[in-house]
Amino acid sequence: MIHTLKYWGVLATSHVAGWLPTPLLYSLADVAGDAVYWAWPRGRRNTIANMRHVLGRHAREADVRRVSRHSFRNYVRLMADFARTLQKPDDFLEQRVQVSGWEHLDEAIAQGQGVIVVGLHLGNWDLAGLTLAANGYIVNAVMENFASPQVDQLVRAARESWGVRCIPLHSMLRPLYEALRRNEIVALVTDRPAGPDGTAIRFFDSPVSWPTGPANLAVRTGAQIVLGYLLRRPDNTFVGQLLPLPPVKRTGDRRQDVQRVTQAIVTTLEEPIRNHPEQWFMFRQMWDESSSPDKT
Repeated sequence: MIHTLKYWGVLATSHVAGWLPTPLLYSLADVAGDAVYWAWPRGRRNTIANMRHVLGRHAREADVRRVSRHSFRNYVRLMADFARTLQKPDDFLEQRVQVSGWEHLDEAIAQGQGVIVVGLHLGNWDLAGLTLAANGYIVNAVMENFASPQVDQLVRAARESWGVRCIPLHSMLRPLYEALRRNEIVALVTDRPAGPDGTAIRFFDSPVSWPTGPANLAVRTGAQIVLGYLLRRPDNTFVGQLLPLPPVKRTGDRRQDVQRVTQAIVTTLEEPIRNHPEQWFMFRQMWDESSSPDKT
């Protein structure tokens, strides 16, 4: 019964989002984002701690908390965008999305060994995948399962109707390798704290353990890595960019090569986070508290 209610709730929300005027939809999203910010202490604390790293030790605490609160608002706006795309995705693509750097993706595909497009929980990654598929690219995206099977099926069906092939997280390895062998795109969003399973890199000049999935795939298969993001503008249109991976000197030692490739990915993607911290959605504790910058 709970799963059924969740399903009908998502369906109803998508219909409402489809006909509400955009300014009203985002105003409601901002109110909901503020409510979640205050009602979820753990997520609020984690986000504030993360933003202290992003903004730096000289940032005022008031600015850290303001950016953290706006991160919650933008995340609910992202959810509103997704609800609306369930009804009419073409509105976003035709009127609201601009992307540069397509030549980097085409050059990577021309190598013939598959392409790994790496993004972050930044801006709107769902819409980024939809944009790739709408431009004629074959996109395979790893998808976490929702607790409700009905909601999971609804979201999966929507993404696949856009042309994005969904790969379940719990059984992703074989489909990912097969997609790369077919010279297709594999889209991965990898910026969660990885603990002992990750590789040690520096992120905003502090040590952190980062997921090795994209680098491992690239080192093992020879697939090309392209970095990408899609950011919200103040007028709620979106601008995106595709970037090549900076040159990485390979050592022949797989572990070292994975670490170096991962560091290159993270260093490159720091810049859009630094420029738009309010659009980075990291509600888990990314850094160890002992490395957190002091409050000012």
